[in-house]
Amino acid sequence: MTSAKEYWENRILAWDADIYGERDDTRSRFLSWSRNPPEAVQFRFQTVLKHLAPYVQGKRVLEFGCGTGRLCGELINLGAKTYRGIDISMAAIEKAKERNASQNTSFECADLITLTTIDADLVVSTGLMTWISTAQIHHLFNIGGKTNFYHTVSEPRLSIRQMIRRIYDFRDTKKDYKAQLKKTADIEAIAKQYGWNKTSIYRHKKLHSVACISSLPL
Repeated sequence: MTSAKEYWENRILAWDADIYGERDDTRSRFLSWSRNPPEAVQFRFQTVLKHLAPYVQGKRVLEFGCGTGRLCGELINLGAKTYRGIDISMAAIEKAKERNASQNTSFECADLITLTTIDADLVVSTGLMTWISTAQIHHLFNIGGKTNFYHTVSEPRLSIRQMIRRIYDFRDTKKDYKAQLKKTADIEAIAKQYGWNKTSIYRHKKLHSVACISSLPL
C-alpha cells in the first residue's frame, strides 16, 4: 500500500516542474486530460495571492501542504510577519528551503495528524483538502481553534475531465492513495462544528473545479 508520504516524495518535484516549469512529456495524455490544466493551477496561485493580500500584513502565516514553498516569498513580500510551511514530503521541504532563505520563514516535514496546536494568525492550504481524509479535516479545524483560514478544494463536477479521472483511477488498480473530491458544503459544515458560522466561497471558471473557502471575506 502506498502511503501519502511515499506518493508525494515520488511525485511532488515532477508535479511542480510540470505546473510551473517545463511540461512533463513522459506522463500519459490520458492522465493529462484528467487533471486541471497548468493554467488553472497558475490562476489558482494568483487568486490566492489576490485574496490574501489585504489580510496578511503583520500576520503569522502557516501553510499546510506547502510543497516547494512557492507561496512563501510572495506572502512575505505582501507583508506577512512570518511564514511557516509544513509538508509531508521531505523532498518538497528541501526544495522550499532552497527557494526561500529568510529569518522570517521556516519549513518543517511533518504529518498534519501528528500536530496538536497551531501557532499562527492565518492557516492556508492550496490543494491539501483534496488529498486528506474527512477525519484529517476535522483535526485541522480542531487544532486551529479560532485561527482564520483560507483553503482551496477540488469539488465534484459533471465534467469530462473528472469522468476521465474516474476511469483512470478505476483502471489503476495498484494505486490506493488517490484524490478525494470534496463538496464545499461539507467543508462548511465541518467548519461550523468548530465555531465558524459564516464562511466565504469563491469560484471562477478559470479555476475549473477548484473553489476557495475562507473565514475571511472574499
